[in-house]
Amino acid sequence: MQNSLLGIPVMHAEGFRGEGMRVAVFDAGFPGVLELPNLAHLGGPGRIVGTRDFVSGGQAEVFHRHPHGTQVLSLIASADEEGLLAGAPDASYVLCITEDVGSEYRIEEFNWLLAAEYADSLGVDVINSSLGYWDFDDPRMDYRISDMDGQTALITRAAALAAKKGILVVTSAGNYGGRGAQSITAPADAAGIISVGALTRSQERAIFSSFGPTADGRTKPEVVAIGERVALTRPGLQGTIGFGNGTSFSAPQVAALAAGLWQALPETSLDTLIQRLLDSGNLVDRVSAELGFGVPNFERAYFGVVTHVAEKELVPITLFPNPVAQGQVLQVRIPTDARQFTWRIWNSLGQEVLAGEVERGIGASTLQLAVEPLRAGIYVLELEGSAGTVRKKFIKQ
Repeated sequence: MQNSLLGIPVMHAEGFRGEGMRVAVFDAGFPGVLELPNLAHLGGPGRIVGTRDFVSGGQAEVFHRHPHGTQVLSLIASADEEGLLAGAPDASYVLCITEDVGSEYRIEEFNWLLAAEYADSLGVDVINSSLGYWDFDDPRMDYRISDMDGQTALITRAAALAAKKGILVVTSAGNYGGRGAQSITAPADAAGIISVGALTRSQERAIFSSFGPTADGRTKPEVVAIGERVALTRPGLQGTIGFGNGTSFSAPQVAALAAGLWQALPETSLDTLIQRLLDSGNLVDRVSAELGFGVPNFERAYFGVVTHVAEKELVPITLFPNPVAQGQVLQVRIPTDARQFTWRIWNSLGQEVLAGEVERGIGASTLQLAVEPLRAGIYVLELEGSAGTVRKKFIKQ
């Protein structure tokens, strides 16, 4: 369910699994990553391109400490086709420990800043940060609601700076939702990033999922994903699938989606990428104070023009077979008496790729269209006849 809501199966079917993208994960530790069957592929050449433990002064060893980071990483990089398959298993990764679970002080925000500088030096495209800061062991360090303004917390300013450098920062919204409104944690209040809230499996806001607005009135989180009973890897259980709750586990799903989408649209600017993700949300027409733009989806984001222009039915038509395999003819059943039609087919970028005119034979109930030249993907057929114009999506395999 967690993958299907985001359109990950469609993304993979289109051939986008994060290849060529660099994703940084800032967390509390990554024990067992290279031994777990579903993550062992990351031990291959060029898969983990950098590691730093900033809690320990920047040493290279990160495959220790708290397993939270391993769980988060599994939601981006897991490659088990028969078990846990994440959105971006073919990406390259930078793993940084910035969180010290033994204590809570603002030094961890400095660790995050150092990690962002390091990630930037390695050409990272996406940062996943399943971390949030609000209260500390020293109460004098605690933040107030007025501090969640996108400009006060050091980690927030660091995240905004990373965004200005062209890095997509995806962060958890926080797990303080029981407080009600204005419960987000830093750096979720940063501008120019994507903060992610948590949904239950019934697609309602999880009670713990933090939401805004920010102190300066911006909607947070921007998007949501499943955050209750999320299937993930538990390293202490020999890599078997376990379940976890929290916005920590919502964010990496969206980070994986973003990596695949950016792979699919390599010339897209960061601002445009973010806008595509927001526009693909299922609440884009009724943005929610608690859920933002809703659940983003690859199909809606990637096929933007096509899926939003998409289907228009003045009369019901049926396309079959759909999907249509290579070598098959696409047949169109139309319940009208019209015989002459003009047709056009658009590809995933909204470009017209095929067009022509066709005549339905006397007594025939279908039109036949040769779609052999089309590569695999999702398309929209527009058919214009005396009864009007209709549009219908189909898949070419």
